[in-house]
Amino acid sequence: MTNALRLIPLSPLLILFLPILASGCGGGGNNAAVSGKVSYNGAPVTGGTLKFYPEGSTEFTTGAIAPDGTFSFGGVPKGKMKVVVETESIKQQAKNSEKYKDKEGKSPPAPSGPTPVFVAIPIKYKVVETTDLTCEVKSSGNSFDFVLKD
Repeated sequence: MTNALRLIPLSPLLILFLPILASGCGGGGNNAAVSGKVSYNGAPVTGGTLKFYPEGSTEFTTGAIAPDGTFSFGGVPKGKMKVVVETESIKQQAKNSEKYKDKEGKSPPAPSGPTPVFVAIPIKYKVVETTDLTCEVKSSGNSFDFVLKD
């Protein structure tokens, strides 16, 4: 009977942590890492986000585009994808920087490293229904160059 009493306090902990422990097991699951470059008319897209939509799904995985036009992130489901590019957030960041000046008119300190610059891209790349950017995410070797054109 004392053994049964000792297990009772541990049961809630096991229930809480068992799914976390189980998710770390296995051979990588259904997700993979992606990397590559995004360019528009031969120049890097210097900021924004990419959204990877599995074919036929409205759910997506998103990751940032670095100021040099590169990207690298994980958690993307394996399979055929439609890819959407978003750059409007860079324009919004610049507006927010102006909006939040201090009493002396100074903007908050910029993060270290290159600053993303807004690049206007054609609308077709911004919408999942019209984008022609596609790729297939596999277990490994997922390097993609997305070339946007007028």
